[in-house]
Amino acid sequence: MRIVRRRYKVLFIAAWLIGFGIVRGLLEQVGAGGFADWLGSFVSLAMTFWAVRVFRVPEEDIAAPRALWRMTGRPTAGFLLGGLIVVGAAFGVWGLIYSNIVAPSPFSTAVAGTDSVPHQVVSLIISVVVGVLYLRSSFRLARRVDVAA
Repeated sequence: MRIVRRRYKVLFIAAWLIGFGIVRGLLEQVGAGGFADWLGSFVSLAMTFWAVRVFRVPEEDIAAPRALWRMTGRPTAGFLLGGLIVVGAAFGVWGLIYSNIVAPSPFSTAVAGTDSVPHQVVSLIISVVVGVLYLRSSFRLARRVDVAA
C-alpha cells in the first residue's frame, strides 16, 4: 500500500489520531491512564515509521521500497517536520526540568496528570531521535538534489 495523494495522507493521520484517542479514553476510563501514556508513545513511534514507508510523493517510484534512511519525499518536508519536532522536544525538556527541578509546585504536578517523569523522558528521547532522523534524511536528500542538478 502506498499513499500519494495529500487528502489521503490527511485522512490516514486523522484516522490514526481519532482511533488512538478513543482507545486512550477507554483506557483512562478503566484506570489505565499510565499504560495509555506509554502505549501512546510507542504506537506513535510505530505509526510514524509506518507512515514514512507508506507516504510517497508523485515523483517517487511507488513499487520500489523506500531507502531506509529516507523519511520524506522532498527535503523541505523533512526540514520542517524535523525542525518542529526538535524544537518541541527542546520545549518539553525545558518544561520537564522547570516543573520538576527548578520550580516544582502542586500546579505543575496537577498539569502533568498521570504522565510520569520516566515516561516524559522516554517520550522526549523518542521525539529527538525522530526529529534528527527527519533532519538527517533531508540533508541527504538536499545533497542528492544538488548533485543531480
